[in-house]
Amino acid sequence: MCAEILIGAIVLPAVETLKPVPFVARAIRSQLPAGVEVATFDFAEPSLDFYLGGPAPRRLARADDVVRWSSRGAPGVLVTTRSGLASFPSTAALGLAEFASRTGIDVARGRWLELVALRRGAPPKAD
Repeated sequence: MCAEILIGAIVLPAVETLKPVPFVARAIRSQLPAGVEVATFDFAEPSLDFYLGGPAPRRLARADDVVRWSSRGAPGVLVTTRSGLASFPSTAALGLAEFASRTGIDVARGRWLELVALRRGAPPKAD
């Protein structure tokens, strides 16, 4: 019983702070209007759906799906992994601008990753 209390009081809250999804979802909700289209590439974690609190993100399976998605004019957000971005020579060429990222643990798969959120149609970053 003591072990369960320790796990509930110490271990679980510590693990929660290591998850990148809540941070990225908060950034999306705070920086973009409600209802903005969210898509994912190289990341399909149901917790993102939960933390966004809206419709499930559109899952983009291939790099060319991301290229087509990024060419739309409407505001949108792409959530992917840093390694997923390696599929593209440049996010600026796609018209995407990174606005949030967080390294942490993907609890469902037991691996470390860096989760990245990119805004579609964002102006280029000023130098």
